[in-house]
Amino acid sequence: MGRTVITYGDIPEEVHQSLKDKDRAATIWRNVGGKLFCIVTSHIPEEAFSKHDYAREFDIVRLSDRNVSTADMVAALEKHKPAGVLFTFLMNVRDEAIGAKAHELGVEAVSTWSVGYDHINVPQMTGYGIPVYHTPDVLTDAVALHTMTFITALAGNLLRADAFIKSGDWTTKGTNAAQSGLMIPDLFTWTIGIVGMGRIGTEVLYLLAPHGPSILWTDIDPNVRARAAELEKKYLSMARARGYEPTVRCVSLDELLKKSDLVTVHIDLNPTSRNLFNQENLSKMKEGAYFVNTARGAVADYNALYNHLASGHLAGAALDVFPQEPMSERDRRRVVELPNLLMTPHTASDRVKTRLSMWYLCYYALLMRLLGYRPTNVANPEVYR
Repeated sequence: MGRTVITYGDIPEEVHQSLKDKDRAATIWRNVGGKLFCIVTSHIPEEAFSKHDYAREFDIVRLSDRNVSTADMVAALEKHKPAGVLFTFLMNVRDEAIGAKAHELGVEAVSTWSVGYDHINVPQMTGYGIPVYHTPDVLTDAVALHTMTFITALAGNLLRADAFIKSGDWTTKGTNAAQSGLMIPDLFTWTIGIVGMGRIGTEVLYLLAPHGPSILWTDIDPNVRARAAELEKKYLSMARARGYEPTVRCVSLDELLKKSDLVTVHIDLNPTSRNLFNQENLSKMKEGAYFVNTARGAVADYNALYNHLASGHLAGAALDVFPQEPMSERDRRRVVELPNLLMTPHTASDRVKTRLSMWYLCYYALLMRLLGYRPTNVANPEVYR
């Protein structure tokens, strides 16, 4: 066989089968959607799909154990001597021993089945000249829609309404009458804070527009802040088309926390964002506000968050990500006692087409690089220079 690609994780058989037929592989690539096609094709000519038989070019080795250790991964690298490696976000491969072994063996590229790449030692890979590929844009719509589902569930008081029925408190008269006991403000009267106005944050912004809330947003990236006028003009146009007159402003994190009725987080995990929502910052949030996180678990101090929920300082929260996944039994017992907490197990992008598209993007970016092209969904583009 040719050069090996070593993979990690539970990869759908459909993806593997598609690589055995170059015509089928090219067809799937074209049909997974315009967004996906546009991400990596600016430096990948069509002949990359039509002139190569991937089954002949590469011997793909699968490692299915999600809990593979650093020692096991180093041993697998040594055994197979791969040209490229594909990981998932479930594995922490930051250990320098993995990068050192990859460099020693001449690994040419690494690809990860995720948008985030904090589980990979990217600076080390960059130092070795190894590009790291990820899957931006592919899951933007899915995660934004999941976030919007969280927001509407919290704003619609659905947790309390569900518990109201199950508790047997529902009556037609007095303080327990649903029509009075569950009364909530209209969403267009809210101020929603968006922390991080990247792809997903921007999509959430536009999904909110038909409901008319005022928006406060913040982002540390000067390139994102430079788009403020464009973002705000589009949001106002969409909201006004539905008869609303909201405000939308880029502000400091402090102002956003103090003035927002709901804060939704869309930032990557890096040294400046780790535990950003700690005791101090959560305390700045309005009494009775809500917190939503579909980004990374480690951007928030969940002990502090649980305390704010238990005390009633925060009216509720919705979480798709956690510092430890799966969560410990201790944390599970703790969250069961919080009726104002809505959770999903890191499934915001669990859509059939989205997940398959992510796999295809992982593979094709990796394979195209090994075939001599420069895919653009690279986390460390400086390696090209």
